[in-house]
Parts: sequence; C-alpha cells; structure tokens
Amino acid sequence: MSLKHWLVLSLQDGSVGWVADNNKHQPTFPECVSYDEIHVNENVTEGTPVLLVLAKDEDPGRSGTITYSLLRDFDSFAIHASNQHGQITTTRRLDRDGEDKEFRLTVIAKDNGLQPLQDTCSFRVLVEDVNDNPPIFDQERYDQTLATDHNPATPVLRVVATDRDIGSNGHVTFHLEGDPSYLEYFTLEPITGVLSLKKHLEQSMANIKKFEMRVRAVDGGTPPLWSTAPVTIKVVSSGELPPSVVKQHPRHPAIPENTTENTEVLVLCARSNLPEAPNVYFTLLNGKTRDANADGTFAIRRLPDQSVVCGDSAGVAFFVATRNLDYESVQVYKLNLQIVNDKNARLEQTVVVDIVDVNDNAPLLQPFDGAVLENTDGALITTIKAEDKDASPQFRMLTYSFDATASTDVMTKFALKPNGELWTTQPLDREEVNQYRVPIQVTDGIPEHTRMTTYWITVQDLNDVAPVFDRSLGVYEMMLPENREVGKPTGIRLVVNDTDIVNHFTFEIVEGNEEQKFRIDPSTRTLLVNKPLDFDFPTLDRNVSIG
Repeated sequence: MSLKHWLVLSLQDGSVGWVADNNKHQPTFPECVSYDEIHVNENVTEGTPVLLVLAKDEDPGRSGTITYSLLRDFDSFAIHASNQHGQITTTRRLDRDGEDKEFRLTVIAKDNGLQPLQDTCSFRVLVEDVNDNPPIFDQERYDQTLATDHNPATPVLRVVATDRDIGSNGHVTFHLEGDPSYLEYFTLEPITGVLSLKKHLEQSMANIKKFEMRVRAVDGGTPPLWSTAPVTIKVVSSGELPPSVVKQHPRHPAIPENTTENTEVLVLCARSNLPEAPNVYFTLLNGKTRDANADGTFAIRRLPDQSVVCGDSAGVAFFVATRNLDYESVQVYKLNLQIVNDKNARLEQTVVVDIVDVNDNAPLLQPFDGAVLENTDGALITTIKAEDKDASPQFRMLTYSFDATASTDVMTKFALKPNGELWTTQPLDREEVNQYRVPIQVTDGIPEHTRMTTYWITVQDLNDVAPVFDRSLGVYEMMLPENREVGKPTGIRLVVNDTDIVNHFTFEIVEGNEEQKFRIDPSTRTLLVNKPLDFDFPTLDRNVSIG
C-alpha cells in the first residue's frame, strides 16, 4: 500500500541580518597614525623587534581574531602574532651605509571570518646610523715637496678623509702625529685637513731634510673610530715652489643630480711658480669612497693655452664623466686634484662639488586587494600609500586620484581623497556587483612620474536575501509504500534559491506533521521518514491532506 501526506515547510537561513558567521566588522588600526616613522638601529641581529602593531575587530569569536602579514617585507622583516598584536622583527642585519636607509612597510590585518575582512597600515622604517665605519683617507700616503723659501702660515697640502656614517658618527677631525721636533714646523687644521708651515725652513735642509709624520682622522662617534696615513714632506731648494691655484670658477659649484654626461662643472687655473718652466700638469686622484670619486663620476680635461678663463695660467675643466650622480646616495663630492710643475713640486687642491636634489624618482604604488561590507553606508576601505625615494620632502608630496580608465560606476560609488583615503559613497549590493576594478594613480607633481595601479575591491556578503523554495515543478509530491523504513528518504529533495554566498539553512515542518512522521535532513535538504508508517492504522495514514 502507499499513502500520501501534505506538509507545509518553513525555510530559514539562520543568519538574517548578519554576515555569514557574524563577520560584520573589518579590522582597524586605531594607532596607525602614530606609526608614521619607526626607527631601528643598523647592525641589529636577526629577530630584533621593530614595532608591535595592534588591530582591533569588534566581531565576537572567530570573526574577531586577526592574522597579520606584510604586503612587502623586502626580505628584511617578518611579522608574527603575539597576544593579539603583530610583532614586526628584522630577518637580517640592516646596513644603513649600504641600501638600507629607509623602508615603507604595509601591514595587513585580516580577520578569520569565513569571508575575511581586512585593513592595512603603512609606515616608514628609518634605519638609524651607528658608528661602524672608520674614516677613510683618499690616498694611501701623502708626499709633498717643500721649498726652503715657502712662507710660514701658508698651506703645504691638504689631507682628505671621508666617513660613510652620518651625523656626528661621520664628522671627521684631523690630528698630526710624529717626532716633536718635526711637529714644531707644521700645523694641521683639524676641520679642513690643511697642513701649513708653521716656521721658516733653513736653507741647509734643501735636498737633505725629509719630514716623516702621520695624520690621524678621527670620527665623532662613541666610541670614536680612526685611521692613519703617512705624510712625507721633502725639502728642496728655494725657487722650487709648488704650483699655486690662481682661480676657480665657480667658487662653490653645485649641480643637479640629473646633470648629463660631459657637462662642465668648473674651471680651475694654476701657475707653476717656476719662471723658466711654466708647464703645469693636472691629475684627478680617485679616492677610496664614492664621494671621493672612487667610481669616476668626474673627470678633467686640459684647457687650451691662453684660454679666455685662465689667460696666461694653465687651466683644467672638471666635467661629469658618468651618470652616477644620485643625491639620495652622495650629497657632496670632494675631488682631489694634484697639480705638479717641472720640478715635481706638487700641490693638492680639494674641490668641493655640491649635488642638488631633483625630483627624479617616481612614486611606487603598492598593490592591494581590499574589501568592504555590502549595505554599509560610506565607509573607509583603506588608506593608499605610495613610496617615493626622493630625499627632499617637497618631492615626496604625493596626491592620489582615480585614473582616467575608472568606470562611471566606480566614480559614483567610490571617493578617493588626495591623501589616499579610499571610501565608499553609498551602500553597495553584492548581489548586483561583487567586485570592482578601481584604477588609482599617484603623482609627485611631475607628469612623467604619474603611476597607476589597479585595486580590486571585493564586496563582502551580508545575508540580506531571503531564501526561496524552487517550486518551478509545482508542489513537491511523492507516493510512499507503508513499509518505508524509518530514516530512509522519501524521494523528496528540497531545492532552495538564495543569492547570498554562504548559507546555513534550517528547515521546519510547520503544518501536517503532528504525528512527527517525517523530518528534514538540513545537510542534504532531504525529507526523511521519522516514524513507522501504516496504511491501515491509524486510519488517517491512509489518505491524509496536511496543510
């Protein structure tokens, strides 16, 4: 025998008005503004703490727990969870004197909801200098000839030393060391490194006397570091004065960092001081450090005799030889020019060239995929930050805007402030559009430096659509034999339509199941036999309409 029951079913998705698994709030960084500049010393060991960040999420349970990650770690930083915080640490030794001067890190805080929400926080990490470099002289040793008629209180030579450290750690002072009887004749200016004759030389010293001393360069660090170089002064006969500089134009040369090759920087004029031998020979010495022209950024070329600038003096022009100028690496060059006459009397002249910063670095946008909850009034999605490596603050003043390829839909539903804050302007409907392509551009004021990156903004689902039974085939109907075992399916499987992404449906038989003959398995959405069926008894089992 078979029987028929009519059942009225109720359907709920169990989470009306809530995000799936109650994920209503995205994480936020309440202290992000205070992280603007973080300082860490160079040379710290791997695993050194840099910053403890905190993101908060108002959701309860799993949806309120947060996982931290770094958008760009530069192979230098890592982040791990620490009591709801994100602990950022170093992964290697940082070297400020190399390339590790500044980093821009972006921390992503993502909750653990079934549909995760996230926020970002960006900040600069400035690597602080420690005194780990001694001063380096531009020459292995300093040799000079000195005529017996050289006037006291006038320069003999100049020593140059540079230090890769900055601030007081890179401030170098000079000290002259040697036999006290030698030191009676010379004085060394501690800041400029100019060695001058202190008292008259005796004629008997000519071609016999040789002063051998050492110069010590000491930095201003704590404790200080130093290096030394030998200085040898050979006394020659009167009338064998070294060359002297007549003119330098300009006196204080300064060139922009984007100066092209072969550009003339300055002209220097010198005379031999030998009436019978007017020849002068110039050599540009390459020091050991970049700011002492170790990489050949500058070179010299001899000017023609009787040039307009130098007249009857010998002249040499300094010019940019290679495209190595970079204000972010070297701000001042100290070029050491050796000037020699036919008596091999030498003068070493230091020429200082200042480098001027220009806006030569384009900003770099970091990729980011954001999310926003549907049906939410105007909300801050994220604050976009670009990285600009220019040293001067005025060249890092960035403005953000939508790219010209942004759709009208994006321009209507999103707002981008000049400081990079990306907002929604109206509630979004995930069932209408679940993801937006938001092209954003940044500029530092130079059109050629405008850069664009596409941001994908996902609309997170809110359970705002009621489920509906699919009744396209009419009323669910099935004939069952009375011996269908308890727990077995009736053959009816409920089809439900719901445009929300995640659903946890619950079912209830609200009419026609007073004897609890049937139940619904919510996982398979199948109608099952719950109690034994009997066509003969009770009589109502034989042909009953339940509704």
